[in-house]
Amino acid sequence: MRATDMLKKLRQIPWGHLPPFLLLIPLLFAAASLSLGLSCPCLTSLAASVPYPNRLRSPDGISAVIRALGLVGFALSYINSAKASRVKGILLEEVISQCYPRYGQVFLIHGMLALLGLYSCEIDVLQSAWVCLLGMLLCTTYSLCMAFCIAFSPKWQNRLISYYVRGLLSQVSRCKAYSTEETAAEKNRDKERLYKRGRRTAYQLGSYMGERFQADDIHVGRHAHSDQEDVRMLLVALRLLMPEPAEADNMGLDDTESKNRWVGSLPKVFDYLACPEAAEHPECAFFTTAVPKRQAFLNDVRHCATMWDNLLLPVKQEEHRAELAVDVLWQAPTTAALCCGLVYHLQMAYVPSGSNGTGWQMSVRLLSLIFKIAWTSDGAQREKVLRCSTDMMLLMLGLACLCGANSKGLDLSPVFQDLQDLIADAFQRNSGIVCYIPTTTAYLAKYLYFSYLLLLLLAMPRVNLPSRRDLYRQIPVILSAIRQSLGAGRM
Repeated sequence: MRATDMLKKLRQIPWGHLPPFLLLIPLLFAAASLSLGLSCPCLTSLAASVPYPNRLRSPDGISAVIRALGLVGFALSYINSAKASRVKGILLEEVISQCYPRYGQVFLIHGMLALLGLYSCEIDVLQSAWVCLLGMLLCTTYSLCMAFCIAFSPKWQNRLISYYVRGLLSQVSRCKAYSTEETAAEKNRDKERLYKRGRRTAYQLGSYMGERFQADDIHVGRHAHSDQEDVRMLLVALRLLMPEPAEADNMGLDDTESKNRWVGSLPKVFDYLACPEAAEHPECAFFTTAVPKRQAFLNDVRHCATMWDNLLLPVKQEEHRAELAVDVLWQAPTTAALCCGLVYHLQMAYVPSGSNGTGWQMSVRLLSLIFKIAWTSDGAQREKVLRCSTDMMLLMLGLACLCGANSKGLDLSPVFQDLQDLIADAFQRNSGIVCYIPTTTAYLAKYLYFSYLLLLLLAMPRVNLPSRRDLYRQIPVILSAIRQSLGAGRM
């Protein structure tokens, strides 16, 4: 093996994982020397071989050095202050717990060695004092190196974060192996913990990718290949967020949730979510609540919204946010929950409580940018992203209609006009089987159903949730207005 390869491998070793029992050896030996009179011939001969052995026999000198090394606790203050900061969207506290899982034990051993060493100096047991001093030097080296990597060196910070992210990416295979080795009862007990851990990992990866996208340091775009590291990272995050059917059982999902993870467009997912009676009459789905699959979908929408928060929050410019949204939808194997989650995110981010239609118009503008970027792109997934854009426009239009019908003093007429113009432009440009959207009342009712689900999730302060009687009156009026706004009446 070449020297450069060996150095590279040494740099990748997580030195923070060194077991603390190595530092317990001098502590135990010092305690044995103090209490049992145990001596080490090697240390005795080494002390006798130095040119001035009398200089090593001063308890006051050893005690002074031990006290000085005790001041190295300042390294712990730097570490504690760095724990609350984020680098590339990753909380350093998480990185420290992954890369230095036992650093607290090292500081504890450091303190015990200091106490034992000072006592040994006081009763003039020099061998025990020297062993404690050597052990404290090891602990000091560990703590100073740790503080340097975490708080003082951006280069080593990035290396630790890269190691931490690699650990997150390997969590999928670890969860899978762990689950396959368990019995059925153990899977039942641990499935919720595994599922939560997977989604928490997806959120962290989302923040990491958002920060790197802002710094122009990640490539998950339309021309990236699925075998590239950045794209694999995105796909792992999405897989942890919404496990695919083959992996859902390993992540702790029950059969109802794992059968289908929202594959296809929103109308197709509606056929899976809704009750059998809604196949011919989609309006029935509005009045049916006891559908377990619907709750599973709503949970995924919430988690996708959190993922969008983490992805888009670090990105400052609106055009770059739209580009990142297109890139994620381009690579995503399933998009239904992602589309609903993005509309949910836009409402929470751009439409604060009590605001007028300005926040709505900002949301519509971002959807317009997403559509334009997808329209000018080339690739096999272009039509899929165009379809997602149109789905989100119809979602937003239905949500605006529901909010307008159930609120007082909320003027959304400019939003209606912007959405109508945008959807009309999308309908004119879109072509092909994937992008084709029928404008029949039954088909549009499926989109309105998802808008209604978002209304239930958002619970806006100025918007009253409609009762069943209100819904019964509003649905035909809203569907008729949407058809007319799309120009269906003139077709």
